[in-house]
Amino acid sequence: MRAVKYQIKIYDSVLDFTHEFGHKIEEIFIPEKRIAFNMGNGRLNVFKTNKPREKGKQINLDDALANELVNLSELNEKCYKLAQVYFKLK
Repeated sequence: MRAVKYQIKIYDSVLDFTHEFGHKIEEIFIPEKRIAFNMGNGRLNVFKTNKPREKGKQINLDDALANELVNLSELNEKCYKLAQVYFKLK
């Protein structure tokens, strides 16, 4: 599956942001699925988006991985909706 790989700068805190102490990580956007994912601070992050956050290079991504990332994104949304009751976010 076609994807776009690029770098973004992340910050661990507001203090780091104000002092430009961020660091770069790689992120991959999958246009067909309208999701992006990255690995930062030891976590896999996946989220819905309509476009990449930066320009990058085209890569080929395993279809099975892309489908599992969609499943993970949908599961995360479902769990968020169920869990927000316990944190009075509704």
